[in-house]
Amino acid sequence: MRGGGGGYYGGMLARSGHDVRVWARGDNLDALRRRGLEVRTPEESFTVGVTATDEAEGLGRVDLAVVAVKSYSLPDVADAARSVARQGATVLPLLNGVDVAEQLVSLGVPREALVGGLTI
Repeated sequence: MRGGGGGYYGGMLARSGHDVRVWARGDNLDALRRRGLEVRTPEESFTVGVTATDEAEGLGRVDLAVVAVKSYSLPDVADAARSVARQGATVLPLLNGVDVAEQLVSLGVPREALVGGLTI
């Protein structure tokens, strides 16, 4: 999986015992299904199993959705973010840019489901 931020947080949550579901496409989806989610840091490396899907409905009901894609990919993930938000999930975007929340709202994600996010 190429996604550093989302992969890191998803991996840490899964390792801590949380049920992590990942929306992915193409080679990333295939790798997640075959090998799990691998996290590599300077201190350690580990692999955890996650549920991976390329269908918004496949995510089911979740408490928190971390959106961690490049800004130009927001339209690609909008269906998944919209789907989980409408089922009660909080949507936490971790992207570069000050207008990400507004972009997600314009793509149909309910404003009340969004919280601000920052990562370093």
